[in-house]
Amino acid sequence: MPKFSPTIKMRKFAGIQIPKASTKAVQGSAHGVYFHWRGKWRFIAIGGFYVTCDHVDIDGHRGANEIHEFK
Repeated sequence: MPKFSPTIKMRKFAGIQIPKASTKAVQGSAHGVYFHWRGKWRFIAIGGFYVTCDHVDIDGHRGANEIHEFK
């Protein structure tokens, strides 16, 4: 599980810190946040650590939560 570099600027989404450069994010149906960063969906539930979600259907893991697109 990679850890964020201390030089990455962060923002809060649903109470969890994600990279400010994320283009979209959605709260998970059970816990954590999915965010789109550097061209891939990633998941965070433990502060400072994330996993890449290759081959994961985000629609199946977000429940009824809407995807928020950052401008």
